[in-house]
Amino acid sequence: MARHASISTLGAVLLVATAGACADPDLERLQMPQGGVRLRHALAPGTERATSVRVETTDASGTASVEADGRWSVPSGEPPAQGIEVRARFDRVALSWPGADAATQTAVAGAEIRVHVSTGGAATAEPGATGDARADEVIAVLGDALARSFVVASPKPVARGDRWTWAPPAGTSGDLDAAVDGYGRTRDRGEDVVVLDLGQRGQISEGAASTSLQLKGRAWFAIDGYVALYDVAIERGDGQRRRITVRTAEGTN
Repeated sequence: MARHASISTLGAVLLVATAGACADPDLERLQMPQGGVRLRHALAPGTERATSVRVETTDASGTASVEADGRWSVPSGEPPAQGIEVRARFDRVALSWPGADAATQTAVAGAEIRVHVSTGGAATAEPGATGDARADEVIAVLGDALARSFVVASPKPVARGDRWTWAPPAGTSGDLDAAVDGYGRTRDRGEDVVVLDLGQRGQISEGAASTSLQLKGRAWFAIDGYVALYDVAIERGDGQRRRITVRTAEGTN
């Protein structure tokens, strides 16, 4: 059974991923199949994946980070007509977060994070409601990271150089963009993946305030129907920088 990257190895895997697929020792470059590759999210009821998430945010007040290992699943039963609900739980959480304590960490580890994946592919996370304000703040960050990792797939088979866009998350402007950089196989798990360059330029609004936003990163979209790697950096005009890294694999912890 495939296993997911642990927190201790996740950072190393993701740091080389953004350096470029051609130079990445964890990805064997392969020729793109003739006729292209159709990308999709395999979210049949009962599907379960292991996942590791790391988010680090730096701004004028300092740095906050969360690392979490766990799994997400699609509930059994008839899938809803308007999309799929994905439910995530993290059984290992490491926090370096202003104002957080052991109770916060316990609340995050015990929470269920729900992400709604629409029929068009866009995903949104539901806010946390643990009763602990700090825990809910961390859960919102984890939920956003997980939702972002459900990269919207092209409606047609893709080949190297193909590009497509989709609507940005709520509160931001500027379409998200994906461009096919190639095809490869992960050396640790043997996953065949389409390598995507990701980008976004726009604005982010929080209350009455608004500032510029730029996202750059990569995704490894596995042909088996999930995003094996999502790794992006987001820089804002107000000086905030956020790095989001999500590794997903078949199997469970």
